[in-house]
Amino acid sequence: MLRRRTVAWGNLGGLVTFSMMSTVVFVLTLYLQEVLELSAFLTGLVFGVQGVLSAVAGTYAPRLIGRIGARRTLVGSLLGQGLLTGALLGIGAGSGALLATAAVSLASMCHLGAIISYGLIVTSGVPDEEQGLATGLVTTTQQVGLTIGIPLLGVLATTQGALFGGVRTVLAVDAAVVLVAAVAVGVGLRRRK
Repeated sequence: MLRRRTVAWGNLGGLVTFSMMSTVVFVLTLYLQEVLELSAFLTGLVFGVQGVLSAVAGTYAPRLIGRIGARRTLVGSLLGQGLLTGALLGIGAGSGALLATAAVSLASMCHLGAIISYGLIVTSGVPDEEQGLATGLVTTTQQVGLTIGIPLLGVLATTQGALFGGVRTVLAVDAAVVLVAAVAVGVGLRRRK
């Protein structure tokens, strides 16, 4: 199954979007509560905005896929997620809650576009008798992505001495991984002549 170009590259896009976005949410929680000393309630409001905009993105992503295709939506969504994660490098040690709210919310909209489009890419063109396996791979990719992102990058945030420096390091690495994956997925899914 993973020899199929669409299955392999689509799942790579899914793995990256899940692992990296979960990491952003984790380190932003640390940043908002430990560095900016926001309460759990205010931190929850930041992620509430993220949730609302993600729901909105979920209604528009299928339309975008219908217009430009799943491949372009996945690549564009990964690029957007990476760039918006990179924008989070503008947060400060004493301020940055508004930038964090805006950037993580918009990045989450891109994240939703990536989720929907990678699922379509992985399952499209797979014979009916193999749809269950393809869908199982989509779900497995989600679970593995959620499982590996925070442990792999989260440790950087908490082991570099000052938490704020660790958060910025994680955000930089996260953005770079997503942007590199966007290019790789775009090339890997390019139509062959």
